[in-house]
Amino acid sequence: MERLERILGTDHPDTLSASSELALNYLHQGQLEEAERLNLEVWGIRRRVLGLEHPDTLVTAGDLAKVYADQGRSEEAEGLESEVLQQKRRILGLEHPETIWSAVNLANICMNQERYEAAEEWLAPAVKLSIKVMGQNHPNTQSRVKTLVDVYNKLGRLEEAGETEKLLLP
Repeated sequence: MERLERILGTDHPDTLSASSELALNYLHQGQLEEAERLNLEVWGIRRRVLGLEHPDTLVTAGDLAKVYADQGRSEEAEGLESEVLQQKRRILGLEHPETIWSAVNLANICMNQERYEAAEEWLAPAVKLSIKVMGQNHPNTQSRVKTLVDVYNKLGRLEEAGETEKLLLP
């Protein structure tokens, strides 16, 4: 990282991409303070250099929302991811994979709070769009379908869970 920053500068797209990947690695390793610090840094630079509505800026904001969720800061995570989803819907459209991803992230935030009705409100339309855009057999679609089955089961809506489960590959 230091070498990239020294050679290309902190604002260079390659440096920002590498920093963003490093922040995700920190997140996956449970180093949440480092993930937050680096995501905030990248998000600030991308907002300044690329603008608030650039897809890379929105992805970084979504990554920061994931960090907040993992830190137990659910309200902040949900608020930020909601803003990201609104922007992605407007800029990228409802059927863009990144837009669908943000809706799924919101559902996951709600699920972590055991707010299954709210999770279903985000996840059910995201599953339909995922099937339409990526296809029923796509791994992301299959994962989302499985999660929706889990949500329906948590809500005691066993008939819907059973019908949705039919979308899963054998």
